[in-house]
Amino acid sequence: ARLGFGRVILIDFDTVEHRNLNRILHSTIDDADNRLLKVLGAARAITEYRGPDVATPVALSIDQRDAVIAAAQGDVLFSCVDTLLARQIADLMASAFVMPLFDMGVTIPARGVEGDEIAIIDAVGRIDYVQPGGSSLMTRGVHDPARVRAEYLAKANPDQHAVELDAGYFDGVAEQAPSVISLNMRAASAAMNEFILRAYPFQLSG
Repeated sequence: ARLGFGRVILIDFDTVEHRNLNRILHSTIDDADNRLLKVLGAARAITEYRGPDVATPVALSIDQRDAVIAAAQGDVLFSCVDTLLARQIADLMASAFVMPLFDMGVTIPARGVEGDEIAIIDAVGRIDYVQPGGSSLMTRGVHDPARVRAEYLAKANPDQHAVELDAGYFDGVAEQAPSVISLNMRAASAAMNEFILRAYPFQLSG
């Protein structure tokens, strides 16, 4: 919004929680106390520095029909989601609507060491640009049907998920491990710079 986008369509069903306050810009303790919808908080902030009619909040999950229709009204799709299913849907939308897609994600893999200590192995940010008519997130291995099914099963039928996990049908699905704002913002900034570079080539080549 601060870069001057004419309209920003915000799609998220979730509400602000206290554990979000370390990484969601403009969120407040009062927002968390009142479980404010994240899209309403973001729209409020955008309106304060850009004025009305820039932010369009859509308080739905991306797997709902009206959310997909809302996303289709944009020119570029930015995906910064937590689940493989949502990432798969963004990938399918980019293909179906012939939309450029910028998908981003961060991870901080860790392992146990002596005692109860945890050691960080790495801090990784990933930016994928999906060009209409080119490769997809699926062909790049960002998501695949087996892992999407495993993620769904873990939520819908934990007992069956445990049985299949124990039998070795799939690897474990990573637990939610929120990242700190410093890594999230680096990934978000890299994604926006990638967009600017492709929309307005500014680097010297050759």
